[in-house]
Amino acid sequence: MSCWVDSVGFQSSFINRPCWKTVATPKTFPPANVEAIRKVMKAGFPFILATGKARKGALDSVLELKEDLIKHGMGVFLQGLFVTSRDGKICHEKVLGNELALKVCELGKELGITVVGYERDRILCETRNEETDKVIPYHEPVPEAIGSWKEAIVNRGIKLNKMMFMAPPSQLDRIRPHIEQLLGNSCHITQAVPGMLEVLPFGASKGEGLVRLLKSLDVPPSEVIAIGDGENDIEMFRYVDHSVAVANASPRVKAAAKYVTKKTNNNAAVAEALETFILNNPYLKPEQEKKSKKVESAN
Repeated sequence: MSCWVDSVGFQSSFINRPCWKTVATPKTFPPANVEAIRKVMKAGFPFILATGKARKGALDSVLELKEDLIKHGMGVFLQGLFVTSRDGKICHEKVLGNELALKVCELGKELGITVVGYERDRILCETRNEETDKVIPYHEPVPEAIGSWKEAIVNRGIKLNKMMFMAPPSQLDRIRPHIEQLLGNSCHITQAVPGMLEVLPFGASKGEGLVRLLKSLDVPPSEVIAIGDGENDIEMFRYVDHSVAVANASPRVKAAAKYVTKKTNNNAAVAEALETFILNNPYLKPEQEKKSKKVESAN
């Protein structure tokens, strides 16, 4: 059994291996969520992060659980572009083509907005500024200034998993249609945080990353529950049989989910979902008791 949270994904005993990604904001991860997650893991449900963050940033966002999460090593990071299976082994990775990466850089200059790129656990930029450093409060790696994008991509062979346009939310919302018109046919564009518009390889998504991980674990999507709050979680909702949107999710996200919590991210929505579907689920108890007896017999 397992449990996932981000968009937030998780499974229960009738679900085989749940998946979880943190939906709470970085500075306000409710203690009730931590307590519920620990109970779920203690009950035998692996808890797996599925997030748009780099692996380091994701783990640093949940320091109370970091040690336990590192033990099993599984996770869906960078919107599904970097996926690790058991013991932290990479089971899937995808990068942007050089042509597309350079096009994003040039478009950023034309529009006068900042561009950052993710190379696994590194965040790169031409020069650091107020916009690049907006990722730091989210526990992401500190951006590294590397100079010319063209020099880094063409001559130094840097491969980027994803890139982001960084600008004030109102400005980015205004120019997003233009960006999508120019780039939309060659990539996937999504947004998890206001002011940060992400450019991913075409066909990439957190849902695709989850597919890759579940295949490596031989776990069917019917045994997974995904919980989320952002548009980047919708692909996960479409893939799994059980989907949960938190109360403060957008109307579009709620419409894609089969269940909506009463609580918001900051009021322990994850705990509510875990308690409802796993901890207080009477249908799981017989299976849990059976598992406990097997463990006792083995000892």
